Amino acid sequence: MIKSINITQKIWLSISVLVLGYFASMAVGFYLGGQTEKRLYGVSEVLLPAVKQSQLALSSFKEEFRMYYDAVISAEESFIESADNKSIEVIAALNIIVNLKGITQERIKETKRIIQRVKVFNNSAKNVYSVIINQFNENYDKNEEKESSNSNEFLDDQVLRLGKDARLLQKILKDFADNFSSDLKYELFSISKRTKQQRYTNLIVFIFVVIIALSLIFVIVSQSISRPLKKTFMLESVVKQSIDGIAVSDMDMKLEFINRSWADMHGYKVEEMMGKEMKIFYTKEQLRGNIKPFLSEVNKIGVKAAEVGHVRKNGETFPAMMTMSLLKDSNGKPINYVYIARDITIQKKNEAELKTARKELIEKAHKAGMADIATGTLHNVGNILNSVKTSTQAIADTMEKSPLNGLNKANKMLRDNIDYLEEFFTNNPKSKKLMQYYLKLEDGFNKEKDSMKQHLERLFDKVDIIDSVVSAQQSYAGSTGFEEETAFSEIIEDAITMQSGSVKQYNIAITKDLKDIPIVPVQKTKLVHILINLIQNAKDAMLSIPPEDRKLKIKTESNNEAVFIKVIDSGSGIDKEHIEKIFSHGFTTKKTGHGFGLHSSANYMTEMGGKMWVESEGKGKGSTFVLRFSL
Repeated sequence: MIKSINITQKIWLSISVLVLGYFASMAVGFYLGGQTEKRLYGVSEVLLPAVKQSQLALSSFKEEFRMYYDAVISAEESFIESADNKSIEVIAALNIIVNLKGITQERIKETKRIIQRVKVFNNSAKNVYSVIINQFNENYDKNEEKESSNSNEFLDDQVLRLGKDARLLQKILKDFADNFSSDLKYELFSISKRTKQQRYTNLIVFIFVVIIALSLIFVIVSQSISRPLKKTFMLESVVKQSIDGIAVSDMDMKLEFINRSWADMHGYKVEEMMGKEMKIFYTKEQLRGNIKPFLSEVNKIGVKAAEVGHVRKNGETFPAMMTMSLLKDSNGKPINYVYIARDITIQKKNEAELKTARKELIEKAHKAGMADIATGTLHNVGNILNSVKTSTQAIADTMEKSPLNGLNKANKMLRDNIDYLEEFFTNNPKSKKLMQYYLKLEDGFNKEKDSMKQHLERLFDKVDIIDSVVSAQQSYAGSTGFEEETAFSEIIEDAITMQSGSVKQYNIAITKDLKDIPIVPVQKTKLVHILINLIQNAKDAMLSIPPEDRKLKIKTESNNEAVFIKVIDSGSGIDKEHIEKIFSHGFTTKKTGHGFGLHSSANYMTEMGGKMWVESEGKGKGSTFVLRFSL
């Protein structure tokens, strides 16, 4: 706003602020005076009458009680009538307080309670003291001094009670009057304090407004004169020292200004370029093919940036990133073209080298990934070979304990008696045992056959698993980094196969819920990496629970927007505070973990245009890792 008006208007604006500030201070004073006036009205119309009437009620009650006392002393009934009149004055004063506008409800209730007590006291006092005076006068007229002792005791008790009530009621009226007096003193003190504060407030407001007005004048002068000059010098210095080439031409594209960087970039001196046309920096082909469309778009939208080839003084061309914009006057009329250019020869070279390095890095990463798969395959094959070794040892133990060894001894006995077999079987007691031994050989050989068959079946099963694991690994060994349309079920089966050794070793029950979902293009090697990592993590998370509870479920599902793979385990779960950090580089909850697996898996999903997250209800409640691929 300040920059859009001239200096005179700005000064008048500052003066207006000062005047408005003065009136603002007057308004504040008027408002505060009104508040003080309201409080004074409250004092004069409420507190002063209340103080007066409460004091009157107190003094009238004292007079009333004194007159009751005089009535007893003098035995004159006229004092009782005067005391009754004073009671009426007490009640009248209290009723005036009740009817005052502005008295709080609490005070009204309190006043009414006092009125009621005054009435009760007055009625009791009139009755008791009238009886006393009447009895005294009757006895006096008859010259009798005899009186029932019971009657005297009763009246004495009544007099004592009335005296006690009178003193208590007098204290109540005194406290009642003192409270009003205290309120009056407090209000008068507050009004005095508020009046003093009002004077200081008006002074502070006025000083504050003066400071603001003077500050505004200082800012206006600074912004309108000092700062623009400073900015002009600073801008000129920045333009001259900028590493970017800066040039300004008229609307006919004749140079009016260039900085040293522009001159050095093109191999000229600043002096020899002034007044030249911009076309000296471009070939004829560039002027026709690039510059004219570039200029036309600048004239339409006001600014454009693009990579444009420039020509040096020696005829050499180089790539430059150039921004061209229109400079307009205060009326919006274009008056100049502004050019900012930077030589990007080194940048282009670096980009080419970076592209080559990135390609090599991708190839190395792919090889490293295949090495990870191969390492995992060898680990699982090693686990299966342990079972093969166990079965082979069992076959060797069976052969060692074979009935064939006893058969050799029995056959030797037969060979030794071959020439006189009839006599051997007739007279030799060993012949019977030999025949019994031959009859038992059938059971021994059958058991041996069954045992050998079981172990051979296990061997064939383990060899088939090794063949499946190696085949699955080989199918990814030659996989490229390109995306392929492959059914998720095939990749999931391969990942499970390559982890089958660990899965069986740790008694993990795997279930699959693979629905018929749309096929999306993925990088097979990266996806199988992710699944292998998730299966391994699930295995580690379930080692702390009983084997019968180790359950892993892999399911696929889809909706209109995406397809999903979910890996669900019944393991130790994830704390809520770890959910957000689980994919961070180097973060791990394992004692021997390195925190790279889930981080790299999340990066793979990002590279494939997908997303990965984890869900868990907390410690000991398992976890679900979700892979999402958009359709």
